[in-house]
Amino acid sequence: MFHLIEKNDTSITLQWSKQKYTGYSLNSESKYTVKIFAASDADGPVVFTVSSLYPATKYTFTLFSVFENARSSGVQLTVITDHQALPCGETFCAPDLNCFINNGSAQCVDPCEHHTALDDWSSQYNQYGNCDGSVVPGGWYSFYLGQTRAHITETCEEKCGRYYLKLTEPHPTEYNQTVTLPVCHSDSVSCCNYTWFIIKAKLCYGDFYVYKLFDERRCYYPYCAVPNQSFRVSGQTKTSITLQWDNVNNNNVSFILKFNGTETNISGPNGDGPVFYTITSLTAGTKYTFTIFPVLENVRGKATSITAVTGKTTNICMEVK
Repeated sequence: MFHLIEKNDTSITLQWSKQKYTGYSLNSESKYTVKIFAASDADGPVVFTVSSLYPATKYTFTLFSVFENARSSGVQLTVITDHQALPCGETFCAPDLNCFINNGSAQCVDPCEHHTALDDWSSQYNQYGNCDGSVVPGGWYSFYLGQTRAHITETCEEKCGRYYLKLTEPHPTEYNQTVTLPVCHSDSVSCCNYTWFIIKAKLCYGDFYVYKLFDERRCYYPYCAVPNQSFRVSGQTKTSITLQWDNVNNNNVSFILKFNGTETNISGPNGDGPVFYTITSLTAGTKYTFTIFPVLENVRGKATSITAVTGKTTNICMEVK
């Protein structure tokens, strides 16, 4: 049995059962290319700790048994290291809190209330970026483009240049909800080359997101931030997509939703809160285009369109911890 027994933000401890006269080879595509464990005449478990890892990063290990120069097909194990513990005075903040210094006093607080705003994603937060030697320390951040709040994109964006980072799963949809989201490396050839690490995202009152990012000192990929918009995807599964848009402060306004050549009339809700609408019975892994029209006294207003993709049906053959 090849399994995880312990992990933190910088190390992973693995264990497997050892058989007599059998050696083992532990391979990893990222940290240890090959680690050899010689055969012996003893049984018992093997415990091995991989250290000096990056926080919130995915690592895949393959364990091969070797007997008389014959190697097995291997067993894989994928593990994601914990999020970086943020130092705060003489203690550390819990993963979903941020450290705030007030008049010299350090305290752990809600990141929606206290976080750092990044005014220009392309220069002030580069994971790989301009390579000017500056590093943004780990912590909670929000994105702006000019004076407009922005969020990390979940879709392919040509305007973000040749190399950028995007999310592969939707943002949280409930206020004060914090979720862990995989981040994908994208380029001009592939929208998603591979998922390497994870970040945390939280939806705050006021309809903006904060993100827990961590130290990074390499030089190529910035996060791709796009402006927040009223009409957006607030949730999705393999067979459904939930749309959200702002209500119009007028009791006589309704909406028309158009997709797949059909139109659906949607009444405006009471109050000023956002409108949610879920489309079901969709096909997994399929891209759909949705268009919304506000309607006042039978006159259609300006159309707004977005595209969204349902989740894919996949078969996972590895253990994720």
